Amino acid sequence: MIEIKNTELINDTFNQPSRDTFIYAILFDESFSLLSIHNTIIDRLSQQWTKWEQGNILASDVRTWEKFSGEKKAIVHKIWSLVAQKSGRQDDIDIVFDSSRKALKNKLETNDKVITCLNTYCREAIDKQKYDDLVKNWHELFELENIHSIDIPSDLSNIVPLAEQLNPYATASAWRTYLNQQTRPKSNNRSVGRRSLKEPIERHLSEEIDDDTRSQEHVLSADKSEKTTNETVKIECISILEQAVKTLQDFEQILKLICDSGRQVPIDDILCLFPDIDHAENDIKLLIPLLNQDILPLFFSVASFWKDHIRIRYICT
Repeated sequence: MIEIKNTELINDTFNQPSRDTFIYAILFDESFSLLSIHNTIIDRLSQQWTKWEQGNILASDVRTWEKFSGEKKAIVHKIWSLVAQKSGRQDDIDIVFDSSRKALKNKLETNDKVITCLNTYCREAIDKQKYDDLVKNWHELFELENIHSIDIPSDLSNIVPLAEQLNPYATASAWRTYLNQQTRPKSNNRSVGRRSLKEPIERHLSEEIDDDTRSQEHVLSADKSEKTTNETVKIECISILEQAVKTLQDFEQILKLICDSGRQVPIDDILCLFPDIDHAENDIKLLIPLLNQDILPLFFSVASFWKDHIRIRYICT
């Protein structure tokens, strides 16, 4: 009796499907259709289908399924459609893998969400390495265990709701600047919410900033930043993220106050929100969920004008 190992069976019908294999001939050559080996192969493939239906699918299986194209995809569908027909199954094999593909996608998105949050907000946390190891170990499980059986570790699960609040604004310069201002030592702290610390718009328009001044300010700023970093108190990731969420709520209130002022809002208030004017338009797009939609055109107009105000002034003088 011919013995076909499971590895060969799965390889020829799933991993590396081909019309030139012995198993393909057993399934579709009429000379084999009445032999017991034909029914045996169908039964074994039906058992494999049942395992997949029960969620016994690895991430590597899903990747294999997603990479099928052209000829291989046609062969796979032909093989497993025959198995469905012979075993009386009503479902399509696509449904089985679509379910696992979605489960894997959701878990990998959660994995990426946690990584983004940790790398953005928790670089200086005393337990950052602990979370990095948890993420790494959890990700490795997808290659070893069934997708549906892998649950997110509880410590990472605690980070997810915080990440969902903070991640949408992770690359917004305005938000990151405000967060840094609120978390650095109070002696150096400034808030965009304090109007007394803002320069009038007229002063901005009349300033002439030469390269030497910019360079000197950059050096002083870097030195100051280094001192601030050295003074930073090391705390845990969860504490950092919880504080960041509270700070985001304060930032949202500042945005709301400015938006509620409508077109009466001082232009200086808008400019002070965006310390890096080159990224202001992108920041506004990222912050749209926190902004009044009616005021968006004004924000974009001010950002666009101020970005080019030196060139405009040069043309007009």
